[in-house]
Amino acid sequence: MVDDSGRLVGIVSSQHIAEAFLEGDLDAAVEDYMDHSVLTVSPEEDILEIMRVMEERNVGRVVVVDEGGRPAGIITRTDILRTFTRIYSAP
Repeated sequence: MVDDSGRLVGIVSSQHIAEAFLEGDLDAAVEDYMDHSVLTVSPEEDILEIMRVMEERNVGRVVVVDEGGRPAGIITRTDILRTFTRIYSAP
């Protein structure tokens, strides 16, 4: 989720949606279920450092943001594993 200027303010996952569904709260505002404490990284961040921080904080994803705090993409643990698998299984 972004504010009016495009800066990241939170993220909603399938787990958040499931929580709202299980609570029968499908008319709730998105901000009632979104995570406001999103781990962010810059596009220049080292992938090994990103992996270390993800492990340290036990998160499965980080949001890549530009200098203005606007989201540019998401990196997940699955993305990292797929990339390493492709690199190290190539002939």
